Amino acid sequence: MEDASSRPHHIEYALIPVQEALVVSIRNTTWASREEIADMLSDSGENVSTSPVYRCLVSNGVNRKPKEARQAYAKFKEYTPGYIHIDVTCMPRINGRRLYLFVAIDRATRMMFYFIYEEKSVKTQPTFWNGRDSFFRSFSI
Repeated sequence: MEDASSRPHHIEYALIPVQEALVVSIRNTTWASREEIADMLSDSGENVSTSPVYRCLVSNGVNRKPKEARQAYAKFKEYTPGYIHIDVTCMPRINGRRLYLFVAIDRATRMMFYFIYEEKSVKTQPTFWNGRDSFFRSFSI
């Protein structure tokens, strides 16, 4: 008598083949993060978490940037104070709510201003811009 394997014979992933092809295509063209890709799929009406997106990226070998692409961005250019990098990123869901992180970073001094909003819209933009301006001006940047 022999024990049978307890591993599943067929693992059901949450992504259908069309979604998998879309995930791989998005990743190869934009190198978007798995959170951003999951959001793109969720915006189309599907409720997709980051786990199946990550499994899809790994199984298709696109979970890491190619070495050449990583080396191209390895060195930072020198900047004078006042060159502000602005980014908006989607945070993980907290208590079922999606939050958005708005960030402004001075490339020379690495000083950072950030604000967290519940929505990413035209209404939140002026508040962020005004706060960013006053923050960096207070440091003469």
